[in-house]
Amino acid sequence: MPVGTDGVAAARLGLRALPDADLSASGNVRYSAAAGDLTAVPAETRITLGDGPDLGLSQAAHQRDLTPGTNTQVRATVANNGNRTADRTLLSIYSSYGLRFEERHSNCEYRDHAIGTFALCVLDEAVAPGERYALTTALRVGRNALYERFDHSVLPYSDEALEEARGGETWTPGTGDELNLRPVAAQRAAVGEEDLDLLDNYRTVILDARNTADLKVTGSKVRGAVGTP
Repeated sequence: MPVGTDGVAAARLGLRALPDADLSASGNVRYSAAAGDLTAVPAETRITLGDGPDLGLSQAAHQRDLTPGTNTQVRATVANNGNRTADRTLLSIYSSYGLRFEERHSNCEYRDHAIGTFALCVLDEAVAPGERYALTTALRVGRNALYERFDHSVLPYSDEALEEARGGETWTPGTGDELNLRPVAAQRAAVGEEDLDLLDNYRTVILDARNTADLKVTGSKVRGAVGTP
């Protein structure tokens, strides 16, 4: 590779722990590459086994040409790719100012802001390793909707995680029906708290409305004598 150029991934190595592997086990993967007379400098990657739940969200489809004043839904799947159960799930949501929650659920708390609405929900369904659950959020497309976004993320629930998510702000509990996970598939369970991989816990969905902006500039009239500021 010429000096100064960006690196390019040449191969992806897949590893799987043995069923009876010690959960404290770790090791190194050493590798190199050769092409003609050229040989890459050997590299090494440290591998350790993870022990715990690993919640992840699927990427919900982006939505275009929504009509203001209508309803829509964001559908995603919550999965546990770890080896231990997440007994409860902390769901964090942000919907931009052109979107409204159709219902404010009793197992969620909400904070309204000029840029949109934030929600924190505690989902009581235990998500065991290999299980997948459907998560559906119903939204109202506001009359002022144009270029909107919907962000959501999941973590194994803990009192500490909830307090950190609240950020010292005031939140208002909802009063509607509970927001629940609906099982898609199920396997055996275990017990745990910490999430192993946070890279797939957060997703953003774009929701654009078929709308127009009505911008207006309001000026003012001023008077002053020549030479005065």
